[in-house]
Parts: sequence; structure tokens; C-alpha cells
Amino acid sequence: MHQAVHRYRCAACRQDFCGECCVTPYHSGLTCHQQRAPKCLYCRTPLLDDPHFIIETASSGQLRQAIKALKADCSWCLEKQDLIHLLHRLHQVCKGKECQLKLSQSCVKQLACGHWCGGVAGELSCLPCLHGCLTAVGSGNACQRSVTLDGQDACPMCWEALACAPAIMLSCNHTCHLECAREHLRQGYPGPAISFTFLLCPSCGEGGGHRHGNVQISSSAPPMQHPALIDSLKVPLELREQTVQLAKRRLKMEGLHTRPELKPGGLFDGRPADFALTKLLFFECDTCSRPYYGGQRQCGADGAPNDGGHAANVGDRKELICGACSAHEAGSKCQQHGVDFIEWKCRYCCGIASFFCFGTTHMCTACHEEWQLNPGCKKASRHLCTPVTCPLHVRHPDHGLEHCLGCAICRTHE
Repeated sequence: MHQAVHRYRCAACRQDFCGECCVTPYHSGLTCHQQRAPKCLYCRTPLLDDPHFIIETASSGQLRQAIKALKADCSWCLEKQDLIHLLHRLHQVCKGKECQLKLSQSCVKQLACGHWCGGVAGELSCLPCLHGCLTAVGSGNACQRSVTLDGQDACPMCWEALACAPAIMLSCNHTCHLECAREHLRQGYPGPAISFTFLLCPSCGEGGGHRHGNVQISSSAPPMQHPALIDSLKVPLELREQTVQLAKRRLKMEGLHTRPELKPGGLFDGRPADFALTKLLFFECDTCSRPYYGGQRQCGADGAPNDGGHAANVGDRKELICGACSAHEAGSKCQQHGVDFIEWKCRYCCGIASFFCFGTTHMCTACHEEWQLNPGCKKASRHLCTPVTCPLHVRHPDHGLEHCLGCAICRTHE
């Protein structure tokens, strides 16, 4: 009704405007009162309640009680005016559940420039001002530098403005929302094969790793580091440590540790784990959550783990079962090395199985991808082989039958 009465269009510039409050463009969906009202810092909903008079007339004790009732930290407030500013800040957020959660995670301190901090609660040093003010960051004279941030810049993960939620500055000096970073780490690697590019800052990308020289990226401190991410990083870093140890051991077993890339001056000089992860595939077992070897990339899954997961359409991770867990069910065990290095042959080719499907079938990555492209097809036996021509260098039944290869370490020594 308000729009029908008060919305006008200028004949000269063709702009819509409100005939009552003269705002251009016309505030569609809002009354003039709602248009003039302050907006929620996070969702931009009009805030119609005005607590200004109550706040200004309250005592310091009443102000502190009101702030504590809102579960905010006022220990930094030294004067009554600080308490008043803080309470005004808390009332700049609507009562919505999501906005209140963001407020509880936010730092509510006032910066030296007079603007409010856009970072997270509990930080030792506040996030640089999101209003473009020049801010010195770092510790020590040699490490200090000045940065400017704009709250309207997009978070590199959700592409919403940084000011829309509590933000953090990563160790690589890029800024993102705290919850976006947590969700990014929670989702982990995209494809079925283990990769650790998700530990890199999205703004840096994989190219950021080349700036580290001979530092081993697969075992160095991840660029996505911040005190608020310690709990979120715990599980990915544990998996990375297990995978790196397995990758180095497997590199020797596959005879790849003498490759020229690893020698002084080579592309992977001093970085054997990085080299192993570019040549070999590793998966996380759905049963025991431990990494296991799934064959070389050149065997049909080249590019699957490194292309963001788009080419690795290989289905449910629940089908990923390591040889050790399969060996437990089958009763297979190496007397010397136990079940940790037990491997299975792919039912349809001379490859090492990475997937255990339907509770009955071991498949390598290439055969599993082929089966997904043509579900239910009867796999034709691929080129038959002998112990001499077989890539596995073992005697095994004809394709189409399950076969346990036994212990990988013992098989390598043989």
C-alpha cells in the first residue's frame, strides 16, 4: 500500500524515489520508518527497538549486568562511556538465532581507530580494522607491517562480505570467516583419494606451495592456521601424519626412492613425501579410518585426487575398505607383519584394490570408475597374464575371482 501511494519515478533521470522520505532508490518492501531504522550488522534486518534512552540513563553497574546478560565480555571497559558504546554495539544485532550465534563468537572490543573489531572473541590481538583504517600487525619491529581491510571484500570461501560474520586472518595473511574456515576443514579432501590441498588457503591455492622452496608441504605447518582452528585441524593433521609415514615407506617398497626428482637439484629435492603423494594413491578406510595404499596414479586414476575431486566420481567412501580390515574378515594374516600391509587384487584386472564394494568385490580405482559409468555391466576379463608379465609379479587366479595378495612387504622382498 505504501508503495502504491509514495513511489514515484523522476521523468528526467528515470530513478524511483520515495515521495514521503525522498530516499532514492525507493525502499521496496520497507516503510519509511523501517528504512530509517539502523540495520543488523550481519543480516541487515531493520532494528525497530531503540534502547538509546534506557542505556544513557543506566548506572555503570546496571550496564555491566545488561552486558553480562547478553554473554559479552566487558572486562576491557574502563569507563562508563566504554560500557555504553559496548551495549550499543550489542544492540546492533537482531534477535535472530544465527545472528546471535555470530555475536557470541565475535570480538566486541573497540579498536584504536574508533571502529569495532570484526574478529573473533578470545584473540590476543584484534583483527585489523574492516573499515579501511591502516593497522599495524605482527610482533617485533622487524615483523610489523601495515595492512588495510575492507569489510565489503568477499570471504574466499562463501563469497559474502567479511563484515557479515566474525572473521580471522590466517597465517598467510588472507582473511576469511571463522565458520567458513571450520566448515572447509570439516569437509576435508573432495575426492575418494586422500589429498591435502584443502589445508591450503583458497586465496593462495596450490601455487602458494611453490613459494616454500624445499620445505615439505605435506608435513609442514598448514597455511590455514589460526588459534581458533586448532580443534578443526586436529583430525586432518593426524590423518596427514599417518599418510606421510605410509607414503615414505611405500616409496621405498615401490622402488621410487631413487628417482632423479628426489636427488639434489630435483623438483622434489628434500620432499620425498610430496613426491610420493604425486605418484601414489592413498585412501582412508571407512572401517578403521586409517590410510592405506591404493596403487600408482598411472594405473588409471591419474588426476583424480588433484583436480578438486571433479574427475573422481567414484562413489561412496563407505566402499573404501583397507586390506587389513578385509583380511580380518577373511582370516588372512602375515606372521611377521600382521594385517597392516595385507593387500587384495582387483577382481577384474592386475591392479591393487582400493574399493571393497557390495561386501564381496575388491576393485581398483580404474575398474570402479568404469563400473560407475556403466552400472551393472558384466566386466570382461582383461588381458590375461603370467607371473612374468603380470604387473604384480604374482601367480593369481583368473580375473573374476577374489584373491588376497598377502603382505606387501613380504611380496616386495620376494
